[in-house]
Amino acid sequence: MSIARFPTRAGVTSRTVTDEALDSALFVPYRNPMSPFVRLQLLLLLGNVAFIAAWAVALTRPAGWQWIGVLLLAFFVVVRVGGMWLRARKYPDEAGRSRKAAILSTGVAVLAVALWVYTALRGPA
Repeated sequence: MSIARFPTRAGVTSRTVTDEALDSALFVPYRNPMSPFVRLQLLLLLGNVAFIAAWAVALTRPAGWQWIGVLLLAFFVVVRVGGMWLRARKYPDEAGRSRKAAILSTGVAVLAVALWVYTALRGPA
């Protein structure tokens, strides 16, 4: 066991640190700086991007647009609605705002999917 001395300023006593203390200070497990809440928000944003892409596919109608559009729409519903309910379950609050937001998000997603299906069946204007 060796002792390391740090340089001192005038009037300040020096501190001593053992090798074990240095080793434990240097080998701290890596922690991801991005919180789980931020990762969930980014996933919800990805769901919104999938919804916008589904609309682009429905309006431009490339080859195989029905399958691509339905897959993007399903991804939107699973990620957006599932993510909101996951957030409501993992991060509950006393006022129940996260649960109410999940219910509202589910309703908006159902309306958005219904509008997409109506547009896909009717055709762009």
